[in-house]
Amino acid sequence: MSFVETVATYCFAMDRPPGHVFVSYVHEDSERVDKLEEELNAAGIRVWRDTQLWPGDDWEQTIKEAITQDALAFLACFSIASEAREKSYQREELILAAEELRRRRPGRSWLIPVRFDEVDLPYYDLGPGKDLNSLQRIDLVTDPSPNLGRLIAAVTMILARSEVAPAAEDATQRPTVRTSEPPRSQLRAMLRDPTRALDVEDLVLDAASDCLEVITDSDRYPLRLLTSSKIEAVRLVANQALQYFQDMEPFLELLVEGCASGTPEQDPLWTRAIQNVIPTSEHLSGTESLLNLRRLPPVIALYAAAIATTDRSRYGALKAVAIDTRVKLLEGSRVPLVGRAHPALPFESQAAMATAAALLAQDSELSDETIVGLFEGRTGIRHTPVEDMLFAQLRPLFRRSIPNDADYTETWIRAELLLGVLAEDLDLNWDRKNGWVYGPNFGSFTWRNQAGMRDETVEQQFLREIEEAGESWPPLRAGLFGGELERAVASARSFVEHTAQVRPTRWR
Repeated sequence: MSFVETVATYCFAMDRPPGHVFVSYVHEDSERVDKLEEELNAAGIRVWRDTQLWPGDDWEQTIKEAITQDALAFLACFSIASEAREKSYQREELILAAEELRRRRPGRSWLIPVRFDEVDLPYYDLGPGKDLNSLQRIDLVTDPSPNLGRLIAAVTMILARSEVAPAAEDATQRPTVRTSEPPRSQLRAMLRDPTRALDVEDLVLDAASDCLEVITDSDRYPLRLLTSSKIEAVRLVANQALQYFQDMEPFLELLVEGCASGTPEQDPLWTRAIQNVIPTSEHLSGTESLLNLRRLPPVIALYAAAIATTDRSRYGALKAVAIDTRVKLLEGSRVPLVGRAHPALPFESQAAMATAAALLAQDSELSDETIVGLFEGRTGIRHTPVEDMLFAQLRPLFRRSIPNDADYTETWIRAELLLGVLAEDLDLNWDRKNGWVYGPNFGSFTWRNQAGMRDETVEQQFLREIEEAGESWPPLRAGLFGGELERAVASARSFVEHTAQVRPTRWR
């Protein structure tokens, strides 16, 4: 099955939201847009274009409504013909699209530039410091184009993340699961209703299954680099890393909501859910950098859950995710997630690639010169590139629950400390005969908020918090560290000692 056919099969298996993809183009490109529309329709994607205007329609108002009210994605098509036009209605469409994009939530894909020919993208103001060149474009300059599958997959993911879901198609389906509410809102309403436990489970585990199917698709995530260019390789790996965040977002939305707002009785569900999105361990062949990148999804899930549970002090849910979730190793043993989802692993020995991904995640320019500079030492290598990427890419998930950026940073640091001390505890107490575990991660807390430190570092403050709270320390009462104060204090002290060896090199 081809990649396009695989994407089409996935599209039809998904709940299709109402709305459409708006295609903007000049009429000289009608034939190419006809072919594009045919491919999108074959993948189950509804298209709106100006050929759907009827005689007598107020075309300006109709197009405005089609863009601002119903368009779940906007494809802006550019070519030699569009570049040559002195006047075109497409420019009015693009002005509307730019205004619409500025009103939308930051970090969400909506407008996708598509090039039919190798032309420069025109300038449209998309917000502070952003224009069309700030967005990842798709080139369809050949027929057939190898990038067509990527475009269909990208649009599919945008539709899957839409905050509108369809009504039930027939009476045999549970109306509690398929409603007009977005899945995260559905889950929020279900969590406190004990009569809807099965609906909660279905919603979450179905999302986990869909997530696993996408992130293990070898066409979407190839395991071999088919280029000898170091610059192209870095771009591919960096873009693939960010694609994981986009593809996992529907599942992460539910995971974050469940970990933050669920009940203790529901905590085992988050264990099952995350175990279901961890790719099975298997011997695979391919390029090392792409094979290592398969370790990123468990890291993303762990950190998203850690932020959510830390923000709401839901330490039982943190235990369910970090400790009770077990990763099956090749030899068959199972180890806690916090002992395997280490941020250093997805870019092992590839600091330049990790920094490139971090720069891209934070909307920094990733020019050829920047990439070459990373390898030649002229562009600074990040101390904590994967953590920087996680910090930026997970931020949109918490805009509603943690609107203030300073509060988000504080929650992030505490989540890092909790994960670090839990990993230290595992390193001290885990029997290696039951599988290898990695030690703690000394993350971005080693350099963030340095101005706020005087006599104590944040990890020393964390240790003092445990000692002063004693047996009443909430994570202990939730069963972390085996519920043993002595064990928690010993792990925190060891963590402080190890961090002291790292911290001086991390100050910026």
